[in-house]
Amino acid sequence: MAMSTLHLKKLSSSQRRIFSLWLLMMFVYLAYLGLTDESLSILVLSGITNLFLLPLYWTIFKQEEMNNRVSNPVEHFRIENNLVIIGDSKLPLEKVKRVAIDVQDNIAYCSLPFNHIKPGIFPNFSFASEQADELKRHIGLKLPSVTIIE
Repeated sequence: MAMSTLHLKKLSSSQRRIFSLWLLMMFVYLAYLGLTDESLSILVLSGITNLFLLPLYWTIFKQEEMNNRVSNPVEHFRIENNLVIIGDSKLPLEKVKRVAIDVQDNIAYCSLPFNHIKPGIFPNFSFASEQADELKRHIGLKLPSVTIIE
């Protein structure tokens, strides 16, 4: 039987921040235990930890949203050689039946929610809301059989 080794992925900066905050919370809890000889219930400890982690998760979510924003959605959503190309994702033209475009708070979102790349992952991006009508026209011209969901 061959022996396998465990390779750990390098942690991203956001994962390191979350892990560091968790370690800090555990250190504070152990210091509290050592100084007072009283313990907190697991529910209270979990609640306190989550209260500290929530703002960090929010900033990570906003950062990921900004990383997914494009300046020119028409160039980002291309049709070439019977393929629909969204960023790095390529899908066969005949598989794309619906495109979702939504505008919320001056940000427009475009996705292909019925065309998964991997389970639970589908092509999507965000862009300035002023460009939503231009992208709808572009899709209507290039893919007349596709339904645009708003």
